[in-house]
Amino acid sequence: MESAVSFRCSLCSSVSCLGSGFCSLRYALALVMHFSNFTMITQRVSLSIAIIAMVNSTQHQDPANASAEGPVMNLLSNRSRGIKDFSTRAAVYQWSTETQGIIFSSISYGIILTLIPSGYLAGIFGAKQILGAGLLISSLLTLFTPLAADFGVILVIVIRTVQGMAQGMSWTGQFTIWAKWAPPLERSKLTSIAGSGAAFGSFIILCVGGLISQALGWPFIFYIFGSIGCVCCVLWFTMIYDDPMHHPCISVKEKEYITSSVAQQFSQKIHPHKGNGQMPATVGHFHGFFQSFLALHHNHNLLTDVHQYSAPR
Repeated sequence: MESAVSFRCSLCSSVSCLGSGFCSLRYALALVMHFSNFTMITQRVSLSIAIIAMVNSTQHQDPANASAEGPVMNLLSNRSRGIKDFSTRAAVYQWSTETQGIIFSSISYGIILTLIPSGYLAGIFGAKQILGAGLLISSLLTLFTPLAADFGVILVIVIRTVQGMAQGMSWTGQFTIWAKWAPPLERSKLTSIAGSGAAFGSFIILCVGGLISQALGWPFIFYIFGSIGCVCCVLWFTMIYDDPMHHPCISVKEKEYITSSVAQQFSQKIHPHKGNGQMPATVGHFHGFFQSFLALHHNHNLLTDVHQYSAPR
């Protein structure tokens, strides 16, 4: 037990000390949440990238070109063909446009189902356990997605729906942790660091997803980002705690600063929201969440539409 606590403390201190002004445990937690959001968004968008190769039926070999090439050209092209043959061993499925639309929307329906219950579950079981379980389930289901595709489209839809439910718990439960960890004057900065992982993940998966599919095959998109999610789960269960009072590695100075700042905020009188006043924090968080959520949902369908209209008939 003591060795585990010492390992956790050394890990927290090494992650938190990343630069002047940010050497605190709360910024280390924001960085862990950043990578967690990065992982979840890449796992969500991974199917949108892989679907182009999963249903691609336009690749075919031309016998005329095979007979026209001489033996020298065949020897020179053997090395490049080996890489292409390795990447084309993955299965190709005959999924219609309607079926692809159902697969894309299933994860969105799963997220909607757990938006409200996740807050109650986080209050009962703890935000750390709920968010960590959601991240772990999403990562494991991402790893099993290529295998599920071989069994049938129904299993893929079920997996994507459950994955959406798991990610829905992880998205909304983060605010429960920041309510106890983030001082009022730093709350916007900490939540921005954590939430920017979603934008960074969208950028990375769109840049490297096609390269991974072409070089290794589309299943490796799920294997790589699913494995990254499992590694992120280790960081999550090691460093994240529901409140600073129970964290074994936090300094006394930082603990007193966070608890006093949060207690002072709750002791202030809360005025009702008026039409010309400031939007409540909860409404603002959910407004930003749904705005990015809808944008990413449309981007998923956009990738498939571009492929369908640009593919040769």
